[in-house]
Amino acid sequence: MATRRPPTAAEKEQWKKAVAEIDEKADREQVLEILQQMKQTGIDQVIDRLKAYRKSQGISLRTLEETSGIPRGNLSRIENHQHTPGLSTLQSYAAALGKSVRVVVVDE
Repeated sequence: MATRRPPTAAEKEQWKKAVAEIDEKADREQVLEILQQMKQTGIDQVIDRLKAYRKSQGISLRTLEETSGIPRGNLSRIENHQHTPGLSTLQSYAAALGKSVRVVVVDE
């Protein structure tokens, strides 16, 4: 089991900066359209990867709540697949871990 560690000051600053750069309204509109097209396929895998990374780094939900601005209860519901987040929420979650979420739409 990984040892939990608090985030460094530099990590907190990086996370806050990444979260501040998110345009929620534009992201929400885009993700709703994409999710309709995708019918949410693949979202669970993204969440599972972010959760696995969070745990591997020893980052608690409490710390993630502080750095992402997403309430801990919401984070728990997201990680347990009881709630499907919008793109801006996923981006905030990922940014708090020093990661990013990208959506690519391709013709098949």
